[in-house]
Amino acid sequence: MEARRAERPRLVLEEGEWYLPPEEQVVAIIRALDHEVRREILRRLERPMRKYEIARFVHEAFGRKYSRSLIEHHLKLLRRAGLIEYRRAEGGGRLVCRTCDFRLQLRARERPPGELVARLRRAGVP
Repeated sequence: MEARRAERPRLVLEEGEWYLPPEEQVVAIIRALDHEVRREILRRLERPMRKYEIARFVHEAFGRKYSRSLIEHHLKLLRRAGLIEYRRAEGGGRLVCRTCDFRLQLRARERPPGELVARLRRAGVP
């Protein structure tokens, strides 16, 4: 029996509709975007691409070679966050596809949470 991991939810529901992901997924997205290589992959992924094409432009963009396993690691983190997915290619193999366009929107709180206020006071911040 083969164990299969549950698929992550897609971020875009319908054309032009915005989706508010749960907090755990937001954290995964922020972690995925916390590296320049992953951000560059998302910037350049305008069309479905094979992994070797992604590796080639990452090499060109940063001027040094990245191993296949390191590129695979970056793709895995983007996939876990729901930002990319794999699709079958004609003639075999898999293509890497961007699943969504995203926008980060922050809303300021009127007052920080009580725990944060206490930590700031202990640190000497007024």
